[in-house]
Amino acid sequence: MNNHLYKILDIATDKKIKIISGLGVDIQKLKKITDHIKDNKNISFQISAEGTGDIFEFIRYGARWNDFLQKIDYIKNTGIIIEFLSVISNITSFGIVSFYDMFSDKHKITYNPVADRSFLQSNVLDDLSKKNLLDSIKDEMDNKFFLQLKQSVSQEYSDSERKKLSVFLKEFTKRRNLKLDIFPDHFVKWLDIK
Repeated sequence: MNNHLYKILDIATDKKIKIISGLGVDIQKLKKITDHIKDNKNISFQISAEGTGDIFEFIRYGARWNDFLQKIDYIKNTGIIIEFLSVISNITSFGIVSFYDMFSDKHKITYNPVADRSFLQSNVLDDLSKKNLLDSIKDEMDNKFFLQLKQSVSQEYSDSERKKLSVFLKEFTKRRNLKLDIFPDHFVKWLDIK
């Protein structure tokens, strides 16, 4: 969150402004910002998130799920509009349905599939993870994004992409001292990470 945000908000009172954040900001700073803007209906929050619980904490390294929920509740209680920006990858696919179930009835969710790293695309999953994801997409989730996700997940992947994902997750977990035990055993075994 930009330290000059207050000045920008004071100058652009008649403009629609979307504050984009992963809510990694201290709760006191967030309260100062929301107190400053709570009566301005032209300002909303676009919050980056796509998973719940342990998956959220894995993806959003350093963030805590309960802290995130507290901040969401605080913003919501001020009356400020919240929209979620969710990046969908093979890793985030393990939490996307629970995130949808938790937030879609109260907030707009905009989905953006990973495009620039093919090894992170949603189709680079073991067969059982693909099946579980496809089975978890419910009929009421039959919107444009989930139709595209179903098609994307059904696509083939190359062994090279699987190997790149394995190397990526091995390095990611090593550098951040994380464990892959939040993921299904069949997925971790498929990655062949030792």
